Amino acid sequence: MAAMSLGRENLINGAAAIVAARTAIGPFWLIILAIPCGMLMYMAVTAPNDSMRIFYIMFCVAAFITGGFYHCVADMYYTFLGGRPQDYVNILLVTIGNIIGCNIVPGTKVLYDKAREGFPKFRE
Repeated sequence: MAAMSLGRENLINGAAAIVAARTAIGPFWLIILAIPCGMLMYMAVTAPNDSMRIFYIMFCVAAFITGGFYHCVADMYYTFLGGRPQDYVNILLVTIGNIIGCNIVPGTKVLYDKAREGFPKFRE
């Protein structure tokens, strides 16, 4: 039983260290580092066909992890495990960054398609 509690304490302390490091960078960088994650997650789930979906998911998740980007669901785990109540605002900031990121890719595509077609002219 002692080994079980020792492992749990290490897990909580590790999560608390992650939350402290994320809190230290400030709200601006929390949002900025969450935007690429939102972009990658959008690309991962919008593969052109089913046979490519596994490749897209593996590539985008690997890029998200190695890039050190922030995802709101992962931050929920760390914050609820080792954070303080005042750290919960970090989840909101990362969620905002993820939402911005997952809307940049389709928004850019729509703008690109409109530019290729020619933007509609205003009536005179």
